[in-house]
Amino acid sequence: MSKWIPDRKVWTGGVFAILAFLAVLALNTWAGTDIPLEAGAFVALGIGKALEYMLPPSVLDIIKRVDNDIVAIAAASPESKVSPGVGPVAANAAQSDDSFEAIMKRMRGAA
Repeated sequence: MSKWIPDRKVWTGGVFAILAFLAVLALNTWAGTDIPLEAGAFVALGIGKALEYMLPPSVLDIIKRVDNDIVAIAAASPESKVSPGVGPVAANAAQSDDSFEAIMKRMRGAA
C-alpha cells in the first residue's frame, strides 16, 4: 500500500473540510453573516475530521493493510525465506522485536 496516496477516509475528510470552509466563506460573502475565518476553519476541520472518523475503511484498504502485515510477520520470522528487502513494512518489522506483537494486536482489532 502506497504511503503517498491516502485512502478514502482521508480523502473524504479533506474534501468535506474544504467544502465546509467554502460554505463559511459563501455565508460571509452572500448571506451577510460575520463568521470569523478562524471559527470557520475550526468548524470546517471539525466537520472533516468527524466524517473521516465515521466513514469505515474500504475493503480494499483493509486487504492492503492485512497483506502488508502478513509480509511483515513473515520477514520477522527467522524460519521464513522472505527477505527483509521486500518492502519498508517488512524491513521495519524485522528490525524491531516488539513489532510482531503490535501487528498481531492490530490484526485482531481489525477482525
